[in-house]
Order: sequence, then C-alpha cells, then structure tokens
Amino acid sequence: MNVNSVMNSSGIFTGSNVQLYWKTFLKNNFGFGNTIGIKNDSTGIINIVNDHDVIDGPMFLNKTCKSE
Repeated sequence: MNVNSVMNSSGIFTGSNVQLYWKTFLKNNFGFGNTIGIKNDSTGIINIVNDHDVIDGPMFLNKTCKSE
C-alpha cells in the first residue's frame, strides 16, 4: 500500500473495524495551492487570502447521534 496524503476526514483502516459517529468540521483557505514534484521552487511570491466571513457554515449537532 502506498499513501501519498491523509488529510481532512481521511483514514486508513485494515481488518474488521467500524468507525461509528466519525465526523469532522474543517475549512481551508488556499491562496497559492500546492507545488508538487522534484526540485520545484517558488520564490518571491506574495499571497493574500481575503476572507471576511464571520461564519463560513453553521454547524449543528445531530440530535440522533449518540454522544460519548
């Protein structure tokens, strides 16, 4: 198995298993993105992310979900 990236709500599971009530709340702001490859270089770059949101997305707990 070869894994390049595990992020946000990712996981690697083997065997007999169960992921109950697994949840994530995440926001990313990317001003430049990703540089992928061998010997890549980015110099003299200025990035500005202008994000004036007070609330990007309201999150409410699911009433049917069991709390631990």
